[in-house]
Amino acid sequence: RFGAALPEAEVVNVIQRLDDALFLESDKFRGVQDRAVRSFAKLRVRPAAHAGSAYHSDPDDLRSSLRATFTKDGEPGPVGAYFGEEGGRTSGGRICAALAPHIDPLRGASCYAWTYKAIAEQCDADLFVVLGVAHQATKNLFVPLPMSYTTSLGTMSADHDFMAGLNKRCPIDAGEDILIHRGEHSIEFQAVYLKYVYENRRDVSIAPILCGNLSDFVPLGTDPMHVPEVNDFIGALRETISGC
Repeated sequence: RFGAALPEAEVVNVIQRLDDALFLESDKFRGVQDRAVRSFAKLRVRPAAHAGSAYHSDPDDLRSSLRATFTKDGEPGPVGAYFGEEGGRTSGGRICAALAPHIDPLRGASCYAWTYKAIAEQCDADLFVVLGVAHQATKNLFVPLPMSYTTSLGTMSADHDFMAGLNKRCPIDAGEDILIHRGEHSIEFQAVYLKYVYENRRDVSIAPILCGNLSDFVPLGTDPMHVPEVNDFIGALRETISGC
């Protein structure tokens, strides 16, 4: 383009710098990735990735900020008793599933508040299967994680028996996909809200599962349930839930 010769040494230097920064799919990159996968996979509890940035790391500050999202003008009000409990609500249907936001708690505060007030007051579950959006490309459509989640309010426990049962029915070799869980916020934010609304009420647990881009696995115009990756996993999930 500029009519100048490009010395081989400069090309080699750029390649080396890219490799050092792990931008090339090289032996060096694969070695670092393998070590990261092994290090993360051996954990029983996933460290909080967004405490102190997307939400408060101090428990009292976090409780105060979340309480405000429920109680300020125009919002649903503080969480009350479950409708089936003595002294609780006497009307309303039982919630079996919810579509919750996964944007950061500050921007999604109102949606979170209305969603989790309804869950807390109209759902008697003690296990929540959390299907979170994976914001990075995945090799597997579904990536379960048999780990509890650290939050500023304490640990949100994973149901390891449930996760083991799901894996038995539909084994998934997560491979490097497991690393996406390390920094992904979509499940972490749900763990924070579940921990908040059920704190001092009852113990609940989660089954964390990230979901990749459906269009990467399902041909255009095809019923997703006709695709083995979808049908097999959904079937296994149904069976595992039914066995609880």
